[in-house]
Amino acid sequence: MKHSLPEIETHRLRLRPMTSGDLPPLARMFADPDVMRYLPTGESRSVEETEVELNYMVDHWQQRGFGVWAITLKDTGEFAGYCGLQYLHEEPGGVSAEALQGGTDVEVVAGLAKPYWQQGIAPEATRAALRYGFEAVRLARIVAAIHPDNDASRHILQSMGMKSDDTICYYGDDVPHFVICHDEFRLDDSFYRVHSA
Repeated sequence: MKHSLPEIETHRLRLRPMTSGDLPPLARMFADPDVMRYLPTGESRSVEETEVELNYMVDHWQQRGFGVWAITLKDTGEFAGYCGLQYLHEEPGGVSAEALQGGTDVEVVAGLAKPYWQQGIAPEATRAALRYGFEAVRLARIVAAIHPDNDASRHILQSMGMKSDDTICYYGDDVPHFVICHDEFRLDDSFYRVHSA
C-alpha cells in the first residue's frame, strides 16, 4: 500500500522520511562507538547491519504510513540524525523474537551524530514525532527504550511526559523502558507544521 510521506517542520529542523540514500551518513553514525554506546543495544554496527535497519525504516513508511524521519537542519539541509516512530521489531543485538511473542508496540526512536549533540535538537525532534504519533496516526500509546547510562535521553523522555514502566522489557530487563499514553501528552507552543509530500 502506497502512502504519502509527510515531512515535519519545526523551529530549526525539517524531518523527512528516511530513504536508501541516507545509508552513508547513517552508517557513519552507527559506526561511531560514542554514538552507539548510548543507544539501547550499545554496540557499533557494520554497514551491512545498518543497511538492514535502514531498509526496515524505509519499508515501514510504505507499509504503515508512518515511520522514522531523517533529522535535517532547515538552514543547511545537513543530516543530523534520525527520529521517529516504528513498530518494535527483531534486530541484531536488540529486540529478540521471543520478546515480541506477546505483541508489539510503537516506539519513538532517535539518534544524533556527535556534532549535533547538546544543541536541543533531540528534544525538538522527539516532541514533533510524539505529536505526529498521537495527532495523525492516533496511537493509543508510544514506548521508548534507552541505554541505562543515557541520562540525557532519560531527561528528554521525562520532559515529554513519558514515565518509566518496569512491565515493558522488549530490550531486556536491564534496559529502562518508558511509556506515554495519548491523553498524557501535552502540546506546547513549539512551532510544528506537517507537509504532505
